[in-house]
Amino acid sequence: MFLAWGFAITVAAAFMVLPNRRTTIIGFLIGFGVIYVWFLLIPASNNRDWNPFVAVLPEVAFEDDLVTISHVRNFDHTNSEDFKVRYYDKTYDLTKLNTLDLFLSYWDGNTMIAHTFLSFGFGGEDYVVISIETRPEKGEEYSAISGFFRRFELFYVVGDERDIVGVRTNHRSEEVYLYPLKLDIDVIRKLFVGMLQRAAALHDHPKWYNAYDRNCTTSIYTDVREILNYDPPFSILMLLNGYIDELLYQRGTIVADVSDGKPFPQMKRLHFISEIAKRNEDAPDFSQKIRGHLPKRNR
Repeated sequence: MFLAWGFAITVAAAFMVLPNRRTTIIGFLIGFGVIYVWFLLIPASNNRDWNPFVAVLPEVAFEDDLVTISHVRNFDHTNSEDFKVRYYDKTYDLTKLNTLDLFLSYWDGNTMIAHTFLSFGFGGEDYVVISIETRPEKGEEYSAISGFFRRFELFYVVGDERDIVGVRTNHRSEEVYLYPLKLDIDVIRKLFVGMLQRAAALHDHPKWYNAYDRNCTTSIYTDVREILNYDPPFSILMLLNGYIDELLYQRGTIVADVSDGKPFPQMKRLHFISEIAKRNEDAPDFSQKIRGHLPKRNR
């Protein structure tokens, strides 16, 4: 970041001081090219002093129809900053995986930008959240500008809903919506396996987060395209992802329940879960509680 500012100031000074404008432009282009190539070659790393939120990468092992996930995140939050670090290992039966839900979480009253993440359901009993996020170091805070300049590594949070959803609804006061998705079961299972494999691959091949083409929403888009060999039409609303629910509703991807066909604002109100999550923060059946008010699933 400091190098970028230094380069910009140097270029501005050169245009004001040097007499030969053509030579200055050529020098600028060469300098910019060198810096850009250097920027692209900066490697991502797993060896940093990580924020405890993202310090532990998930591990995955497959055996036939079973997948064992190590380090499923299950933090116990006191507030938005204080928490007890907890993880567990669990084996899931892929033959029981039958639902996929999309969460959108809005903060500070904005409507254009949201955090999007997925939750894979196993027969209405177990839910595994995959949330694609930045991996900041201790003391490092996210900023939208820094997110474009290889400041943060990419991180797949794999955790349970009481943690991943609850910290947003109960401690960050975000507005969270839960939408069932209308996808075939074999598609859901293939996507789950593929995203877990990508999460595990970051152990050996760390990648950079990018606020434009590798953020929480565009990463899901890329995973869907590459894992499922399907190229969903791109829309600018994937960047202004606070409207992604309306886009997916128009395309028929959400929702897999009897509110399908209602006007979008009415359907959206039915899938608001923040208040219910707050009332059930400590409920052992948190995942079932935040779905109890939703219209019946069509399957």
